[in-house]
Amino acid sequence: MSFKDIGENTRLRTFLVFPDFGNRYSSGFASLCLIGLRSLRIPIVRGLDFATLIHLRYLEISHDYHLIELPETLCDLCNLQTLKINQCPSLKRLPKGIGKLVKLRNLYIYHCDLEGLPKGIGKLTSLERLDKLLIPENNEAYFHFGDSKKGNHYQLRGSLRIDGCKNFRNVGEAEKASLIKMKDLEELVLKFGEIERNAEPQHEFSILEALQPHPDLKSLSIILFAGTELYASWMASFNNLRFLSLCNCLNCEILPPLGKFPYIESLVIGYMKRLEKVGAEFWGIPERDDDKEEYDSFFSFPKLKKLWFNNLPLFKEWEGSTTDFQSDSTTLKVMPCLRELILSGCGSLEAVPDFLQRTPLQHLEIYSCKILERRFQNGKGKERLHFSHIPNIQIARKYVQRDGIWIQ
Repeated sequence: MSFKDIGENTRLRTFLVFPDFGNRYSSGFASLCLIGLRSLRIPIVRGLDFATLIHLRYLEISHDYHLIELPETLCDLCNLQTLKINQCPSLKRLPKGIGKLVKLRNLYIYHCDLEGLPKGIGKLTSLERLDKLLIPENNEAYFHFGDSKKGNHYQLRGSLRIDGCKNFRNVGEAEKASLIKMKDLEELVLKFGEIERNAEPQHEFSILEALQPHPDLKSLSIILFAGTELYASWMASFNNLRFLSLCNCLNCEILPPLGKFPYIESLVIGYMKRLEKVGAEFWGIPERDDDKEEYDSFFSFPKLKKLWFNNLPLFKEWEGSTTDFQSDSTTLKVMPCLRELILSGCGSLEAVPDFLQRTPLQHLEIYSCKILERRFQNGKGKERLHFSHIPNIQIARKYVQRDGIWIQ
């Protein structure tokens, strides 16, 4: 089909235009042939004259590494329902008139290095998916939740990442995000921002408390958090959380009682430079003077399948010997479903707890952990003897046991 035929084909629904790489049929040339189209619905385009494409419902602009801003004519696409901007790392701004896209339901900007979102974003009352929300620092040119008297009207679904959480000016502004009302939101990433010397840990913890998600959330990541305490009060209400990642929380010295979460299947703890010990508080085990019946029936991390400790340079002690989980009448169950354990960048860790012998581990990986690596590589080492039941063991990126067979 020639470009002339494309321009005369009013039944066309999909049109893809790729970078020309020297070909004279560039996306700009192709746009001239689309002026007559009125039924185009799902194009994946770059360099088109948006003013001629008012019937578009889906627009994807991808892999334009030099694109800094989009033309205001894009905001004339009054029927646009999905705008996807993928792999445009130089893009800094969205059009100021984006509030005119009143039918927009899906806005994907995850792979763009935007400075902020235009104020008009608050007018998009039909928005259902927004994969990244930016909270700018002291820049009134961009959208702030504090600008809205009524708070957030969005009922977002799917995945959402909030960048710059520390830039919320106060608790009230963070509460206006109304994350707790987003019952269809499944994945949430809270990135607070680069941790500076003059960071205010208490302010960031207050913001974390205010950003309470719906209890049905399935995945939560907290990144670059300056607070000393990671356990927000609302975490106790999770009833469906499957994945949890706590990374770059550089002031954290004690892990929260994550063992209480009944449905977590995958847990990542990383880049905590002050964490020295994983103790009893991590398991969430009740105190011995608590109700005896509850204590004797307690399961810590009952559904956890994958655990990754990453880049914890001071992490030296991991409590978890057999005696740590004994009560007067029973042995408590700890990680009964654990199948994969990764320890990386934990150069001070001297030993792994022996409760792991009673877990159904299938894969153990240890690298950049000089003490542990030395012990496992020693044929008579305690770790090697105690954990030889694990079918697959990798030490320093090499298998020492695979499918149950030791590799010399």
